[in-house]
Amino acid sequence: MVRVFVALELSPEIREQLAAAQEVLRGCRARLTFVEPALIHITVKFLGEVTEQKIPAIMDALRTIRVAPFLVTAR
Repeated sequence: MVRVFVALELSPEIREQLAAAQEVLRGCRARLTFVEPALIHITVKFLGEVTEQKIPAIMDALRTIRVAPFLVTAR
């Protein structure tokens, strides 16, 4: 079983900015957990634990979805 989710990838520029924010946050006293900047993404839908055999069917189903490109901004 693997944890499966649908996610939006972020541009390298946004990942760099988030990595810089992580560095600032590392200096605070809160107990925080950070992920590697290369793994940062926006989860659209968490599908849960799925058997590896089902992953190709899930990927095929997702490929049939047609969505116009859209811009995401962060402030």
